[in-house]
Amino acid sequence: FEASGSYLTIPKSIIEKIPDNIYRDTLKADGYTYTGRLCRFHKNGAPSYSFGYVQARLDVTGYDAPSYSSLSGRATLRGAAITKFVNFVSRSGGSLGLFVGGGIAQANAWAVETAQRANLPSIYSRDELKNKPLPLFEFGGQGDIRIGRRFSVYLQGGLQYLGFGGG
Repeated sequence: FEASGSYLTIPKSIIEKIPDNIYRDTLKADGYTYTGRLCRFHKNGAPSYSFGYVQARLDVTGYDAPSYSSLSGRATLRGAAITKFVNFVSRSGGSLGLFVGGGIAQANAWAVETAQRANLPSIYSRDELKNKPLPLFEFGGQGDIRIGRRFSVYLQGGLQYLGFGGG
């Protein structure tokens, strides 16, 4: 069994590049990801392939003082993926290689924007995305050091669990 988790945030440098973004100065986008996998290992302990569950959540908030506007939203992604590991170095004490995988996920998202104008009623809008199926993919590199027959510490990096799809 393999498990991992991480905190994610969208850097300010990316937020500032969004055109016509009135929330540029106060927009905050952060969340978390975690995975749990059942992994098949080679006899020497190097990973071979895995089947896993992934979940990610991103929360967005922003406020624009001059226009009295605010924005809040959340996106969640839940799915399953199969991953194949290709090991270039595979020894009893550790391994080093690449991974590639894919799967399917379900996306849910909502966003609410409100604007209060002087002497006018509030303007309110809500957008939702429900149960949208999205393909998942991942690729990158990984290395692990075995600290016993059934336990290892690994480092992994790359592009993981990025859903994409149209309309």
